[in-house]
Amino acid sequence: MNESISANVSFAVEVHAQRAPDSLALVHGARTMTYAELESSVCCALDWLVNSGVRPGMVVGLLFSDSITALVAMLALMRMGATPFPLSPRSLLHQQQDSLDSVTSHLVISDMPESRGLNARILTFEGPCVVGASEKVLEISKDPDAICLLVSGTGSTGVSLQIPVSHRTMAARCAMLRELWSLRDSDRVMVLSPPYFATPTYRILAAFSGGATAIVWDKSPLIPSRIMKYAPDILHLSVFHAEKLLENKCPWPAP
Repeated sequence: MNESISANVSFAVEVHAQRAPDSLALVHGARTMTYAELESSVCCALDWLVNSGVRPGMVVGLLFSDSITALVAMLALMRMGATPFPLSPRSLLHQQQDSLDSVTSHLVISDMPESRGLNARILTFEGPCVVGASEKVLEISKDPDAICLLVSGTGSTGVSLQIPVSHRTMAARCAMLRELWSLRDSDRVMVLSPPYFATPTYRILAAFSGGATAIVWDKSPLIPSRIMKYAPDILHLSVFHAEKLLENKCPWPAP
């Protein structure tokens, strides 16, 4: 594997943008992004983050209703050496605040007006950014032992915990999934869960690390139709969606 990808999975987008710029990286409903477009968006977001005062080592909450924007912000934070901490937009405000307080994060990037109710500095991420990220800021971005992601989990305790994932661990997870799937760069990986959950995030990053296409759930309840439309080579279902399909509460369309 490319050394940069081994140290920081976010560099996979850059590598694949150079190798196959027109290959499809991301699908979300009617919206698509090639690897070249995704890399351009990540670089734009990275410059915007630096100019907004975000620095390596910071823990930054992510609170987004839009999955593509959330993924771009996550990749940019990972690349610069900051730690993204996805928050569920479905959680109540006090639950989001408790999560932020538990990791002493006072900075949130969001596209949601409701985020203004949080006791934190809110950066609204909407699009085009100015250029000029300094090389000095980017120097530590390839440290494999830096924390690349904070994920929430309860394990068997039922108590919410924030679990740090290093770049080295993330790269190993992605490599394991690529091997398990026998992933090819022509494959389409469909993930029927939003990227503020840990497991779908791992699947999406694994797809990027292998140069495959990540198809992110567009929240449509017509799950069988979506599966038939996109014809994924690899399908990740949450337990909830799998149960609905097995119970036939998500009926398949007539042939």
